[in-house]
Amino acid sequence: MSDIPSGILKYWTRGKGAIKIGYGTPGAFDRGVAAITEATGGRLPPHVVRGMVANLIKRVTGRWPGRRSRR
Repeated sequence: MSDIPSGILKYWTRGKGAIKIGYGTPGAFDRGVAAITEATGGRLPPHVVRGMVANLIKRVTGRWPGRRSRR
């Protein structure tokens, strides 16, 4: 995640992008995938987008998506 420019990282973790994703709520992963796919015009492969979203969720919530534990 360190190779993402700080402005973009801020947008997706604390800005309007974070609001679109709704971290910590049901469906956040799917919303994140949809939002980033739309924002990039579909230019990134799906596995890259899913990986980005998983890492963003981990960064914001401290948990990997799909896990019910607090790891």
